[in-house]
Order: sequence, then C-alpha cells, then structure tokens
Amino acid sequence: MSHWHKDCDLKHCIPVSIHGDDADSHRRRNFMIVTFGSLLSVGCGGFFDTRLLCYCLDNSRAVPSTVATLDMWVVWSLLELQVGHYMDVDPWGQPYPPHASGRSGSICGPWRFIMVCHKGDEKYIQKVYKTSHSAVSKNVCILCDASCEPSSELMYTRHGVQAPHRRTLFSTQEFIQKIVGVHTWVRLPGFHISFIQHDWLHVCDLALVPESAASALVELVNEGYWGDAGTADERLRRGYVSFISACKRAKVRSRGVVFSMFLRFDGTIFCVVCVCFFFSG
Repeated sequence: MSHWHKDCDLKHCIPVSIHGDDADSHRRRNFMIVTFGSLLSVGCGGFFDTRLLCYCLDNSRAVPSTVATLDMWVVWSLLELQVGHYMDVDPWGQPYPPHASGRSGSICGPWRFIMVCHKGDEKYIQKVYKTSHSAVSKNVCILCDASCEPSSELMYTRHGVQAPHRRTLFSTQEFIQKIVGVHTWVRLPGFHISFIQHDWLHVCDLALVPESAASALVELVNEGYWGDAGTADERLRRGYVSFISACKRAKVRSRGVVFSMFLRFDGTIFCVVCVCFFFSG
C-alpha cells in the first residue's frame, strides 16, 4: 500500500475490500450482490460478518449499462473515501447538487479508506471488467496468458510456482491495455492488478471439492463398493440410490441428479469424468 499511496499517512489508512457475487438464486432469478468492508475487522466475526451493502441488482431487470453505471457510483464513492473529502462533481464531472446543499468538507478527519482488494466469483469478475475469459475459453485467465490448449506450454493445469504461465503475469498497464481498457474500476487512482482476487469459496466448493468427490466415487466404483455387476454407470446409479437414502434418513434436501460417468477421447489420452451434484442443508 505504501507503494501505491505514497502521499497517505498509513497510520490513518483503513484497507477496504470489495466483494461481488453474481450467482443463481431463488426460483431461477439471479442477483448481483456487491458489498464492502474493512480487512481490519477483528473480534466481531471478521470481514464477512461486518460487510456493508453497496447494491443488490436483480439481473433480470438490468440493461447492458446498469452494472457499469452502478459501479461508476461505487468507484466515485471510494475515491471520496480515499481522498477524505466529499466531491463537488458527480462521476461524470457534472456539478453534484448535494455538495451545494452542504455535503462538503472532510469525511472523517485524517482517516482515509483505501481499496486494496476486489474479490468475486467468475461471473461477477467477467461482468464488471467486461471480459469473456473462462475455463472454456482459449485464454482462461484475465491475469496472465494461461491457456486451455493441451499442446500449449502455458496450459493452465501446469501448476506450482514454476508453472510456465506464471511467467506471463500481466502488469497493471498490460492488464488495462490488453484485457479491460479504461473504465470503472481501473479508473480508481492507485488501482493495481493485484487487487483482483477470485473468491476461494467458489474455487473450492465449485471446483476442487466436486473434482475430489468425483475421484472418490470413481474409486468406489472400481473397488466394487456398490457391486461388480453391470457397467460403471449402472454401479454409479446404485451409489446415487444409496446417497438419496442417506439424505432422507438425515432429513437433508438433495439437489443432486443421477451420478454419471463417461469416457471422452481428448488428443492421445482418455479422461474419466464423473458428474455429481451435492446436497444443501
């Protein structure tokens, strides 16, 4: 932070994190929830229990410019907190009427609030930074040149600190020039590419945990846990029946579909994929 905000007295700087979630919700409607909070929250439940709501957007009611407009106001408000004074113009440089009506001067004395983290799930990051990078696109990452092409040395599955794609991490300037352009969040003075963080809850619950569970199910099928007769798919269906019975005994509502396994030929290797969905309490 001292590198990005040299003119700030760090003793009076409060690091702020923005968190966005754009996921399916009630009855097939989905909402974008954006919150903010201090990373210094301690003794009161931590960041996730002390966040404040920036906005809640019903995506079915939004037009293409809605998110950008809301984010312009959020970034403008963060700029006010960062400089410590109320602004006399709105995000588009027009006179701001509340300023003329007395909304002026210092916000909180010498204290400044500095954004140091912008976290969200894949849908949210795609939407606010206007990118199309995903696990199924050629370039899977907005922060480097990681690829999904098996023949590429930048294949994203090559993990670890020595992974080739880690040598292609973008600078902030490259990120703006090559990926997002100049709009909303990158306009905030002091913005740095390291602010962008993916939500580890989604990374673990929607990627690592299902992969691990699928591997465990394949292992159980191979060991004949649900019998040796029939195909692997048939044995998995028996496993699904056991799963549903366990859910009913525990009075847990299941959102699962029938477990399934199929073989896919990809280049020179066969991949075993087991598809399973988990229950919610």
